Amino acid sequence: MKDKRLKPYMFMFGLSLLQTMLIIFVIAVILSIVVSIWLT
Repeated sequence: MKDKRLKPYMFMFGLSLLQTMLIIFVIAVILSIVVSIWLT
């Protein structure tokens, strides 16, 4: 097992996954606000 070579990739993958989840969360919040404004 080559840990030194694998670790940066795992870190970058985790970082991109976190970024993607953050973007999805922001989009969901904006959508819910738009829907609540549109319904009232």
